[in-house]
Amino acid sequence: MKKKTKVRGKAPAKPIAQESQSFHNVWDALCETGGDATKMKLRSWLAMELERRIKAQGWSKAAARKRCGPRLADLNGKFSTFTADELAEMLGEAGLELRIRAVKSTFGKTPPERRKAKKGNKA
Repeated sequence: MKKKTKVRGKAPAKPIAQESQSFHNVWDALCETGGDATKMKLRSWLAMELERRIKAQGWSKAAARKRCGPRLADLNGKFSTFTADELAEMLGEAGLELRIRAVKSTFGKTPPERRKAKKGNKA
């Protein structure tokens, strides 16, 4: 066994303090602008709704492709290869319609500012 040697006169290294950041969602953390974050939120939401619809209807992969289009096979969690228009069209083919509501952005705000913005959105 190796002997542990003590180093005299040196204090143990202190961990580097890092500023903690909090984000409303993963896209706010990953995207550089609020516009990019909003586009990614929209596309991910459309893809999740499409997956929910397919599961709720109990469609097989073949039945879902027949109903929503052959590109549906490419989805498999890779929604970034689809435009919002393509995903919205597939949702329509799946028998759903979109209802969109715009609210104040939380991109780049600290948590207390987000809470104030959220309260301000309620009419």
